[in-house]
Amino acid sequence: MKQLEEYNELNYKRLKALGEMQKQQLKCLSAMLNHQITRNVIDNIKRIHDDWLESIFDK
Repeated sequence: MKQLEEYNELNYKRLKALGEMQKQQLKCLSAMLNHQITRNVIDNIKRIHDDWLESIFDK
């Protein structure tokens, strides 16, 4: 039973991390689409890029 609980907690942490990564990817995609439309949101893209890199290296 204890081993199942450990697997359950590990799976929960993995799913939570995947959810966070997916949110970061969607922010990046949104910034790229906005840039394609407006051609002027470079500061936003730079900020999101920095956040995305930080999230990758913190894992």
